[in-house]
Amino acid sequence: MGDYSTRLSTNGHLNGIKINNNEGRQETMSGFWSDKPDTVEGMMLDTNAAEIDTEEAPEILSYLPDLRGKDVLEIGSGIGRFTGHLAAATKSLHTVDFIQAFVDKNRENNGHFQHVSFECNDAMKIHPPSGLTSLDVVFTNWLMMYLSDDEVQMLAKRVLSWLKVGGYFFVRESCFHPSGNMPRNSGNPTFYRDPSKYCELFQVITNENGPLFEGGHEFELQFATSVKTYIKRKKNPNQICWLYRKVSRNAPPLQRTQTLQEFLDGDQYTRRGILKYENIYGYNFISVGGPKKAQELLANLQLKADEYVLDVGAGVGGSAFLMAKEYGVHVLAMDLSSNMVTIGMQRRVKESADSNTSSGRILLDRIAFEISDINKRDYQSEAFDCIHSRETVLHLKDKANLLAKFYRWLKPGGRLLMTDYCRGEKAEDSHSREYRKYTQTRGYYPATVTEYEKLLRQAGFTQVTAVDRTADFAAILQEELTSLQRSERSFINEFSQYEFDQAIQGWRSKQRFAAEGDMVWGYFLARKE
Repeated sequence: MGDYSTRLSTNGHLNGIKINNNEGRQETMSGFWSDKPDTVEGMMLDTNAAEIDTEEAPEILSYLPDLRGKDVLEIGSGIGRFTGHLAAATKSLHTVDFIQAFVDKNRENNGHFQHVSFECNDAMKIHPPSGLTSLDVVFTNWLMMYLSDDEVQMLAKRVLSWLKVGGYFFVRESCFHPSGNMPRNSGNPTFYRDPSKYCELFQVITNENGPLFEGGHEFELQFATSVKTYIKRKKNPNQICWLYRKVSRNAPPLQRTQTLQEFLDGDQYTRRGILKYENIYGYNFISVGGPKKAQELLANLQLKADEYVLDVGAGVGGSAFLMAKEYGVHVLAMDLSSNMVTIGMQRRVKESADSNTSSGRILLDRIAFEISDINKRDYQSEAFDCIHSRETVLHLKDKANLLAKFYRWLKPGGRLLMTDYCRGEKAEDSHSREYRKYTQTRGYYPATVTEYEKLLRQAGFTQVTAVDRTADFAAILQEELTSLQRSERSFINEFSQYEFDQAIQGWRSKQRFAAEGDMVWGYFLARKE
């Protein structure tokens, strides 16, 4: 890829972002890493690193896009733990690390690749090699956690400018606490962030700075998930990786509308909002009827031990926890809300704190959380025995495409269970003005039960059950409303009078929509032959 013929000089600011004292940070980092051996144990800060690496490296590589014929930049390459793997597929690969001894070791290990080049430099001072106008992939592993929030944003902006449209940015970090078993000295420069903080930082990148921002492009999250090797080997679900893609904006910066993820995390499902919903639905639940209804519905899936379940719109994981504990299945719990998934991850750790118990081991070993947009996500064909989804599909306009993907992802004999807020069986323009405003404000695209049934059959599903269960829904709404009114004092003490009044109003609105035939609660069960 050629060497870096120029260096970026930092003047303390980039597009309004103030940069921390780079020399001071580099001195701290150098002090932390200078005494670490140039071995895989030194890189992973774990005495069992060689054993972990045999499983972890292939897993990390499996999350990357196709690298064949691609130009790739690896920042924070260390001794080249991933360099050789990346080099085997790429057209060109440039690696950067700021410790000279690590760069030398990487060159020793991987210098036989003619298309790989090596540089010793600070991550905050690099920019693309001369002669290369844009990159296909930028790969980082345990890098952002050594940068301040401002530096993460600054580097991400540069990466966005370096990538081709459609190019990918891979990030993997330790969240909440360290991953390795080697002691850290007092100068440990690591930021063990909440996973949702990284999502927030990258969302700021896409929204900040108005018309001056990066030529009409932004990062689009493909997925974020826990590294399963660390769950299996170290009972640690807090190793998280993200894959972002550079895309063109759908509107000028000042006219840009919120993405669904931004709406969910910033409006409907803020952390405070999630806790309010739980106060009504029940701990760990953000869906109609809470744990009682969840248990009733799950019985219809006829789950068997060791089956694989995709939980779409899993929220904070209530149904996923039930499935893993009561049926012994493996669950991939995915949701677009980073707030939801982060809380779910924390709850999984909390509920499985005593990993010597069977239920503790089940939660850690059998549940994986993922932040992703089901519209953009893809899984292998015939990967799951069951797909479970509660009050989620109404967020999506193209339901036919989603149900076709569900069908493809299921194994032969696989089952699909969904419940959803549907609209009544009447002309769209005959729904009440209040209901239409409600769905528009929340970005809902409700279909009728009949339309769902037709779409399921068109996707290829058989043994389709499509039932209007609004009578059941109305009874649940009344139970939830009564419970909320009884707990008025405690709710107000935890939140506020205004939020209590808003919750009462919201539940009464749903009661009215259901009574007038605007809102219907649909239940769907189907099978892939």
